[in-house]
Amino acid sequence: MYKFIGIAINEYDDPLINNLNNCLNDIEALVQILSQKYIFDEFEILKEKEQTTKSFIYNRLFDIFSNALKEDNYLIYFAGHGIYHSKLKSTYWQTSDSKNTDIITWLNLDEITKFFEISESKHIALISDSCFSGGIFETNRGGGITALENKISRQALTSGSKEKVLDGKSKNSPFNQIVVKILSENMDDNMSFIDFSQKVILNFNPELKQTPIFGSLENTGHDGGSFTFKTLDNEPELYKEINLPLRLHSNVNVDGNFVLPQFLKNDLFDNEFINSFISQLGNSIISDTRSSFNELKDEEKNEVYSLDFHYHIKIINSHFLSILFTRNESYTRALHPNDYFYTLNFTYQPERKISVYDVIDMSEYSYQSEFILFCINNSDEDIDIKEELLKHFSTTIISNEINRNEIDFTFNEKYLNLYLSNHMPRVSQAIGFIDISLEKLKLNKRISDLLTSTTNKN
Repeated sequence: MYKFIGIAINEYDDPLINNLNNCLNDIEALVQILSQKYIFDEFEILKEKEQTTKSFIYNRLFDIFSNALKEDNYLIYFAGHGIYHSKLKSTYWQTSDSKNTDIITWLNLDEITKFFEISESKHIALISDSCFSGGIFETNRGGGITALENKISRQALTSGSKEKVLDGKSKNSPFNQIVVKILSENMDDNMSFIDFSQKVILNFNPELKQTPIFGSLENTGHDGGSFTFKTLDNEPELYKEINLPLRLHSNVNVDGNFVLPQFLKNDLFDNEFINSFISQLGNSIISDTRSSFNELKDEEKNEVYSLDFHYHIKIINSHFLSILFTRNESYTRALHPNDYFYTLNFTYQPERKISVYDVIDMSEYSYQSEFILFCINNSDEDIDIKEELLKHFSTTIISNEINRNEIDFTFNEKYLNLYLSNHMPRVSQAIGFIDISLEKLKLNKRISDLLTSTTNKN
């Protein structure tokens, strides 16, 4: 069972505690998107004066979590005032009957997290949109859907660290607007609370003087898992997966599989046109894999041959489709794995495969190599990675090798992603990725117009 608990406190009895404007609006906006798009079985909102006192909230949450079943998954959202006591190093919610100068009337979050510790519930995720809410945990990150769902989780996302946060002068708080935006735009069937939190943090306005924080709640029974937002199955399926046989030698112990997407007939594009390119690429990759295997020595062929092949649809909307394919192969004695990247990018109406030259206005660059150097210098990568990339590609560019090859790339509404690993020595391939904001690039006008007129569906 997936259950939502919302606590919205707009009005306070103590005149020394300012009333808030948007707490109930924030909860209702969240409930709307959760009920329309995600699997939730129950919604409970504490919003009335008698439901938002310290005593009521404490007893209600104790009752809920002490009686929860193992199959229960809870998402709690608190919108109201918060306060951090620096000497006690504790975070508190101020309830509707709290006194601003009387700490005994504040609700200590340590007491709430103790309820999480005793609860049988599989997953508990807390979102706290309140001042000073980030003092409740140690920050961390990590994940993988299957492992995350199987392990117990106790996690939180807060609208700020040990600092004041904005209630917002519009209909909703700035934090809540991003939360709802991420949930609205998500196209993953299963989005972990980890991924959700990271997206909220990355999309939060950097000009605001608050920093959302994500982490696990220590000493509450957290075991490395994660709450997961599961989307309702209310959209037509766009593609299915097919397995292609590698047909390596029968005595080879292959650890891995080879799966490609095959698009179904739809209203967006000519699926047969797109599938023909995917099939050609798939057969080419299989051929390359066989050739790579045949180059191994006989004693190496008897070892475990590991193959990881994945695809990631970076954007799919009414105008564009961009797909990344990754292939990683290794065997026991290899010093470094072989990493390969392949990309397919399309626009339609009419359908055609596009290159980076179709997306970027190259009139400002004399050579493709000049464009690559610009992207490296203006990417968000660490300075050490930039220096290594510049060192390698300055050498490569002198011999003009990079200009003779088409650049592998993907894109969405915000970023252009370049995959330069195919042009780098194996030992350095791990740093051959560049993400650069489209705002730093001059786009082809038609592409720019289409990107701004559509909503990403993946």
